[in-house]
Amino acid sequence: MHYLCDMSKILLIDIGNSSTKICWSEDGVLGEQKVIPAGKEKEEGSLLSALGEHSGSTRATLGEHSACSQKNKIMISSVSSRLEEMMPIFDGCDTYILKGTDKLPFKVSYQTKETLGPDRIAAIAGAIALYGKRDMLVVDMGTAITLDYYDSESNTFKGGNISPGVSLRFKSLKEYTSKLPLVEVKSDYKCKKIALGKNTEQAILEGVMQGVRLEIEGYRMELEKKAGKKILLVLTGGDSKYFHSSTKNCTFAPGNLVLRGLAYIDSWKAVGA
Repeated sequence: MHYLCDMSKILLIDIGNSSTKICWSEDGVLGEQKVIPAGKEKEEGSLLSALGEHSGSTRATLGEHSACSQKNKIMISSVSSRLEEMMPIFDGCDTYILKGTDKLPFKVSYQTKETLGPDRIAAIAGAIALYGKRDMLVVDMGTAITLDYYDSESNTFKGGNISPGVSLRFKSLKEYTSKLPLVEVKSDYKCKKIALGKNTEQAILEGVMQGVRLEIEGYRMELEKKAGKKILLVLTGGDSKYFHSSTKNCTFAPGNLVLRGLAYIDSWKAVGA
């Protein structure tokens, strides 16, 4: 799919498993991000009103730019089937849906590009936009945890892994055992080095959280050993906040990393790449 028009203003949409994030980008500068809970996108006061707030449009004129008669340009990353339900909202707009098979600013070393999540592609692009072309392990901590490696020398996304997110780990312990309770992480929790539980609830909490921390640090350590060079660890996603004080030698990317990556890819395409 190719854009029908060349406009500096574009609506960026990141449809995840638990929420949809949107923002407008103009000349590569991202506006305010709106977060809408999954399944609420079509309700009054959600996606449609958010579109109106940013574009000055109403539902009836969504296909028209507020300042001219040209069509809005929209770029979407989606890992959810909810995209199909939302598509009628964008009728008349110039919509680009990111896919793993697309031509990108970097090479992709992945055997099944058709199944590669666009959020993983966009997160790598967002990290490059923020930190430049350097070796990076980008870890997005949402419903699932994705760990993806970018090699700067070859300008290649080398692949990565997917594991259960924090909430899924807690839920699985509850659902697949007969006596273990469901533990929830408090909003002010900070993962520490190293903590041992003194009761069952603490043991589950620290078992999951320390396991995630050591998993991430272990990936980075093994990749650095194999590559023979330092790798920047980039953490993003809703659950990354729990690891700010315990994960060494890393940087915490903004929560709009996927949206920023979409803007980066759009800018790259705009120059005729």
